[in-house]
Amino acid sequence: MSDELCLVYVTTKDAEQAKSISYHLLKKKLIACSNIIPNMSSNYFWNGKFENSNECVLLLKTTNNLFNKLETEIENQHSYDCPCIFSIPIQNCGKKYKQWLLTQLGEVND
Repeated sequence: MSDELCLVYVTTKDAEQAKSISYHLLKKKLIACSNIIPNMSSNYFWNGKFENSNECVLLLKTTNNLFNKLETEIENQHSYDCPCIFSIPIQNCGKKYKQWLLTQLGEVND
C-alpha cells in the first residue's frame, strides 16, 4: 500500500553530507522531512580493523514504496562504499501529520 509510512535511518560522515543528501531527496520528493543528529559515535569493524568514528544520523520520513528509489539516490550521493541505509516501519502516526507527509510526497488522492 502506497501510504505505509517508514522512517529511514542513514549514517553520514558529517552534517554537511547529511544536509546535502537531505536536500537532494527533498527536491526529488522522495522524502517529506528529515532530521539530522550530529556527533554520533560509531564503533564497528571494517576490513578486519576496529574503527571508532564520529558520524551523523540522518532520519528520513517517507513511504515504503519509495524506499528502493530512495536507497539508489542515497548511494549515488553518499561517500561511503557501504552506507548504512535501512527502514523502520511506522505503525502509528498522527492523522494530521500523516496527511501532511503524504501530501509532501504527492501521494494523497483527494
